[in-house]
Amino acid sequence: MATPFGMATSFGAMITPFRLPLAPPLDMDITPKLILSVVGAAVWDRACVPPSRPSRPDQTRASERQLSLHEKVMALPVLPYWVRFAHWAFVATEAAALWEGRPQTFTLYSAAGTGLIILGASIRIRCFRELGRHFTLAMTLRDDHSLVTTGPYGVVRHPAYTGGLLQLLGALIANLGPGSWFANGGSATLWGKFLAVNLGVCAAVFGYACTRGAKEDRYLAKTFGETWERFAKNVPYRYIPGVC
Repeated sequence: MATPFGMATSFGAMITPFRLPLAPPLDMDITPKLILSVVGAAVWDRACVPPSRPSRPDQTRASERQLSLHEKVMALPVLPYWVRFAHWAFVATEAAALWEGRPQTFTLYSAAGTGLIILGASIRIRCFRELGRHFTLAMTLRDDHSLVTTGPYGVVRHPAYTGGLLQLLGALIANLGPGSWFANGGSATLWGKFLAVNLGVCAAVFGYACTRGAKEDRYLAKTFGETWERFAKNVPYRYIPGVC
């Protein structure tokens, strides 16, 4: 019966658990890649969960009547867990493959991808600290909300989106690029295809979320008036300094 690393030929093969040896091959040093993957996954995990979810009594929604379907999806409590799973599932599978001694290499793609994840996650975590309990996945403002212009918000107007895009780009490179489990046979498995599609959908959902920047700008301008106008003049770019 095939394992998840081989071509699945039956339902039984699809659900066969990993059967790991008691120890990795002695001639294979899995430490660098494994440590890098786990560190990247840890910061990814931290950056996917905002500090708090606002309760209805003390929040004001951008749309008083009805949220768009996409806004409703972004507000789903399950969303952070899905995004965390999208990357952690790859990392766990990669770790299992490394432990079994399956051929993989530590490449510049692995390092660059994880580096982008750490950079993007660091930006988002700093945004969490700047906004505190005001940071939410849904487009909302609390009643006592004030315009934050410090930290990464003094560089671009929507740095959390910038950080998230860097994270997703890093995850795509690290998990699907040369040297990864996926590139070394995992793409031929049903599990590998599922993980790739899941990560791709996750990237598409968040990528579309970044288009909310213009809508958020309009809402903030309406809410904060002249304070917003001064802020927008001092920080003219939404996502990338000097670009967009």
